[in-house]
Amino acid sequence: MSEETVVKFTVDADQAGTRLDMLVTERLGESRSHCQQIIKEGAVLVNNKVAKCGKIPDGKAETIPMQQRVNIYQCQTTMTNERISYLIGDNE
Repeated sequence: MSEETVVKFTVDADQAGTRLDMLVTERLGESRSHCQQIIKEGAVLVNNKVAKCGKIPDGKAETIPMQQRVNIYQCQTTMTNERISYLIGDNE
């Protein structure tokens, strides 16, 4: 398969939750390791966005409001900073 080749296909609802690499392998007829590589390189799109390894979304995913995203990010940042402090022995 050349680098210029574009292959588009529709995922049926019953395939939601299928691992992306397995689905791409099945559809392209390439090895799974090759398909994993092209996914890692960002050459696979799902819903017009670069796909990451994982499962195919079901299309029913809810949109998280921006403020909730900010809150989640702030919480994750706080937890990460606490872990770093703990690991370097900076226990205040």
